[in-house]
This record gives sequence, C-alpha cells and structure tokens, in this order.
Amino acid sequence: MTREHLFTITSTDRVGQSDRCESLLASLEMHFRGAQAMSLSCYRAGSAIVELLIQLSDDRIFCLTIWQDVLDAAPLSKEDIRVSHKEISLPDVADIFLLIFQIARRCQFLPSLCGEVETSFLLNFKKQEQADEPGH
Repeated sequence: MTREHLFTITSTDRVGQSDRCESLLASLEMHFRGAQAMSLSCYRAGSAIVELLIQLSDDRIFCLTIWQDVLDAAPLSKEDIRVSHKEISLPDVADIFLLIFQIARRCQFLPSLCGEVETSFLLNFKKQEQADEPGH
C-alpha cells in the first residue's frame, strides 16, 4: 500500500503538488493575506509535531499544528478561522518542510534562524522589508 502525500518529488528533484495540497494552500493563502510574520517550533508527543504561529495582525495570531502521521489535510474551515487554530497531519518530514516553505513563499516571507540555541523555536519568517530593518 502506497502512502498518500501532499507533494511528489521526482528523481530529478522536481516538486509537484496534489489537488488536495493546492486546496489547502489556497485556503491558507486567502486567510493569511497580509500576514506579518511566522515562527516555527517543533515538539515530540508520540510523534513529531511542528507548530507555525502566523501573526496576522498586531493582536491576532493563527496556529497551524502539523502532526507527523497519515495524511489528513483539509482546507481551512470557518471553525478553524473562528478559533484561530488548524490541526493537520502529514506523512513525513518532506511534506512538512515543503508545506512550510510553500506557505512562506506565498506570504513572501524570508526565513532566519532563531537566536537561542536551546529552544524548540527554530525559524522566524518575516517579510523582506521587515527582515531588512535594523533590530529584526
């Protein structure tokens, strides 16, 4: 039995997206329009967990929790938007990283390493103009 994935990766390193992937990304992009920043942290609770905290405005944050498990990644629902949280599961680290960086690209974010070494917060993402400002 073949595992389902959001992304395909060819032997020539080309990445393709499934229809399910495009539906998820389109719903995220629509809701994240105007997002200011994003941070990535990772945890372990029986399996790998990645959390993306997306700063939508000065006082609004959306949390996307990604579990490593069988593919379960529906587009955002009205309830997800209402509670500012969405949980999905992706089958492997390749799908997890590809999704994170697709979100970052669509939001026009640039990644940077977090300054602290002993923290589960790994990356910060900011818009180009914010990343260029002193102190960011």
